[in-house]
Amino acid sequence: MKFRLRSTDLREIIYQRDLPGNFTTTGAMEETEFEIGYGDYAGGYFREQWFEGIHILYGNLKINRDMRLKADNETPVIEMHFSLSGHKRAGFSNSTRDFMFSPGEHNLFYIPYFDGYFDSFEQKKTCETLEIHLSRSYFERITRGRSRVLDRFLRDMEHKKVTLIGRQNRLISAEMYRVIRELLHCTRTGIFKRFFLESKVLELLMLQIEQFQETRLPELQQQDREKVYYVKSILEEDCGGSFSLETLARRSGLNEFKLKKGFRKIFGTTVFGYLRDLRLEEARAQLLSGEKTIQEIADTCGYRSTQYFTTAFRKKYGITPGKYR
Repeated sequence: MKFRLRSTDLREIIYQRDLPGNFTTTGAMEETEFEIGYGDYAGGYFREQWFEGIHILYGNLKINRDMRLKADNETPVIEMHFSLSGHKRAGFSNSTRDFMFSPGEHNLFYIPYFDGYFDSFEQKKTCETLEIHLSRSYFERITRGRSRVLDRFLRDMEHKKVTLIGRQNRLISAEMYRVIRELLHCTRTGIFKRFFLESKVLELLMLQIEQFQETRLPELQQQDREKVYYVKSILEEDCGGSFSLETLARRSGLNEFKLKKGFRKIFGTTVFGYLRDLRLEEARAQLLSGEKTIQEIADTCGYRSTQYFTTAFRKKYGITPGKYR
C-alpha cells in the first residue's frame, strides 16, 4: 500500500508510507509509532501495526485550525473506519460523494485507488481515528461464505467501484468500543500479539457486518436525525448523569415519540438501553484500572446502589464486578 499525504499546494509531504503487498512481514508482525505535525494547523501521533493481510492505524491529532490535505494511494483499499472522536471529511476524484464522519460513527468501504483530499476542522478535543485496512485477498478469503449485506459490496469490488457497506454511517456500539479498547491496549508480544490482534479485527468486522445487516436505514429527515445524534452525544458526555426521556426530548427539540422511534431506528437500541451499555462499559474500564472501589464506580456510573450495579453488571457480562476485577 503506497499512501501519501501532502499540503494542498503539493510542496510539503506530511506523511508517506510504502507498505509491502498484502502487508507481509519477515517476523510475526511489524509495528511503529511516530509523531506528525503540520505547522500550527495540527499535531499528534500515529501508531501502526501490520502483518499478513491486515494493517492497523491509530491516530490521535489535535486540530488547531481548519485544514485540507491532498491524499493519494495507488493500491486498492478495504478499510474498516472508526471515528472515535472529532469530525472529518474525505472527498475523492473517482467518486461524486464525500465521506463524512462524526464522533462515534463507523463504516466499511472499498476504494480501488485514492486521489482526493481530507478535511479536518478546528476542534477542542483531539481527533481520534482507528483505521483497519484489509488486503483484497484476505478480505475475499474470510468473506467467502458471504451474507446478504456483503453481496453488493463484493459485486462493486469486482467492478472496481467505490463502495460502502452502508449508505449511512452507523453508531459504534458499546460492544465495539470494548473490542477497540482491547485492541489498542494489548500487552501481549510476538506471535501471541498477532493472534490477539487478528482475533479482535475479525470480531470488529463481524460486529460491523451484523449491525449493517440487522439495522434498516432510518426514515428520518436530516434535521431530526441530527437531533437524535445530539441526544447520543449528551449521554456520552455524562453517562453517569440522571436523565429522563422528557428532559432529553426537550433539550433536543424532538417530542418523546420521535426521539424513541428515531433513536431505535438509527442505533438499533433504546435511549436507555444505550445509556446502560455506556455505563457498564465505563464501569468495566474503571474496574480494570483498579483506581476506584466498586462503590465509587457504582456512584460515578450513575447506579443508585452497589447491589443494583452488581446485578446489572452480572446480567451483562455474566460475572460480578468483584470477580471481574
